[in-house]
This record gives sequence, structure tokens and C-alpha cells, in this order.
Amino acid sequence: SVAAGLAARGVTPYIIDASDHLASAASGNRLGLQSPRITVDHNPLSRLSVDCLSYAVWCSDCSGSTLQPGVISLDWPSREAIRQDKFRTQFWPADLIMPLDRSAASSTAGVELPLGGMLHQWARVIEPSKLTNALAASASMQMRFIVEDIRRMDDGFYIFAADGRELTFNRLVLAGGADIGRLLRLADIVGLPMDITSGQVSQVPAVRALTNLATGLSFGGYLTPTYNGFHELGASFDRAVNDVVTDLANQQNRNRLPTALAALMPESNRFKARVSRRASSPDRAPIVGSIDNNELYVIGALGARGLTFGPLLGDMLAAHILNMPMTLDRQLWQLLDPFRFRLRASRL
Repeated sequence: SVAAGLAARGVTPYIIDASDHLASAASGNRLGLQSPRITVDHNPLSRLSVDCLSYAVWCSDCSGSTLQPGVISLDWPSREAIRQDKFRTQFWPADLIMPLDRSAASSTAGVELPLGGMLHQWARVIEPSKLTNALAASASMQMRFIVEDIRRMDDGFYIFAADGRELTFNRLVLAGGADIGRLLRLADIVGLPMDITSGQVSQVPAVRALTNLATGLSFGGYLTPTYNGFHELGASFDRAVNDVVTDLANQQNRNRLPTALAALMPESNRFKARVSRRASSPDRAPIVGSIDNNELYVIGALGARGLTFGPLLGDMLAAHILNMPMTLDRQLWQLLDPFRFRLRASRL
């Protein structure tokens, strides 16, 4: 997304990737949701979620990455139902949150649902790899480049690969996903705490009763319409950062569904699955901005909402790098300050 933002402003970006293809990590899941995480008090992180959603959806629609429009956030589990009942007493734009009873939710989804929820009309079910490749289309690339060292010299940053390759740049953006902590250490940057978890997304053979599912469903996890014979059902959160597919995680994904939907699922030993890692910050806000005299930058800690946060935040970072106008308001930009944890600690 940073590359797309730079290219849109007339700068040719250069991407370094450890894999042999883009979207090999968390963005490599077959399908994903772009949806907001709204709070009852609509706090700054909630506002950021909404701001980012509109731009992310525009990117997906324009790039042909959208599989289905709309996500229904079901009144499940009980804590979610309580939260959404509070939304029903508030005044929200209907195209952002539309309350649905069970009948309306079933009609909108195209299948029989066991309960109602909230429709996010501007949310999307997308193909993440397609979006990633579209955003990177204007960039030059070096693939299979496993960064072994980052050194700052008077004339710029020297990047060394494990296979002996060497690259030099005068400005550098660290955007390593779950590997961001290692890159920060290589660049001698401290004070940016990261929590790493792994998540398993189950690929469920097409369920006949859900053949006509026309929206994404969220319920603490998420379920997508069928695509090439499988639904995506996710995602687990493993603080032990296990990177091996397990049947237990498949069972956990199935059991997170509302009871009536879980009963439709086949046995978990018929699932396929994929595991990837994700990075988040202690306050769950992304980390975006300059970390060394406006020549070294970072974008990371997008957590489980990288598909929603990533496109706009990358574009805003590109504007910041080039000292161009930004459309994100000052309070939200300050929310992303990479060194905010250090600043908070200094006030204690």
C-alpha cells in the first residue's frame, strides 16, 4: 500500500520481499474480510477503522479484488449481542450499520440464519492476494531477499541479504508484517513493543445449506461465501505462535460459529487450513510513521485487520514521506505514533 501511494505521487517504489511471490504471509489467505470495528463510544480507533474502510473498499472494488459486498455481524456470541443492542439505541448512518432481525438477515445473506445482526453494507469479502498485487503493480521488486542486516551509512541504508546481495536506499520503510520486530532490531530501533500471534484459517468444503451465501458473516470469527469449492472459516488466535496446521484449531474455528451454523459444518478432519502470523501493538492501534529523522519509516502492527487498515495507512505514510498533504486528521495520525508507548511511560 505504501508502494501504491508513492507511485500515485510520481515516485517509483522498490519492494524487497523474502518470498518468491507477494502475499505469501497473512495476505496469502484465499479470502478475507474488510470490515469496520466500531465501538459504542466511537473512540479514535473506531473512527480510524471507519476512515480506513472506505478507502480499502475503493481499492478492492477498483482492482477487481471484491468477491462479495456486505458483511453481517451476527448477534453472537452474547458479548457481541450486548454490544450490538447498544448500537440499536444510537444513531448511525444506515450504510455503515443497519440493524437486521433474523428474517431480514436471512434475506440479505441469501441463506437461513439463526439470528439477526448488523449489516455493514460497505464491508467486503475480498481476495487478498489480488489486492496486494494490484497495489504493488507499479513497483520494482527484489524477491527471495532475506534481510540479514541493515546498516545506516552517511550515504543511506545498506540492506544485506543472506545470499550476499546488497542494496542501497536513501529512505527505507520497514513493513515486514509479523517479521517487523526482527527488522526493527536489525535497524537498531527499540521502544516499539509488538505482540505476535498465529492464526489458522480453516478451508471448509462447500456446505449445501450455505450454497447461496451472498455476504460475509462475522461472529467473533468469520465465514465467507464458497469460492472454488471452499468456505473460509477463521481465525484462531494462538499466543504460542504455533505455525503448524492442527485439527484442534479447525475444531475451535467451527465451535466459534453460532450453534445452528456449526451443526451444518462437516467434520473438522475434512477441512484444509493455512496458518500465518500477525503482529499487533499493546493498545491494538497500528504503528505508522517516521522512526529515525524522516529517513527510516515503519508501518506495522495491523493485527487481524490489515486488509482494512493497510490501504489507507500506507497511502498516508507515502504522503508523509513526501511531505505532501494528508487526509487523515491529526488526532488519528497521532494515535499511530510509533513511539507513543515511550511517551506515555515518560509521563508516569
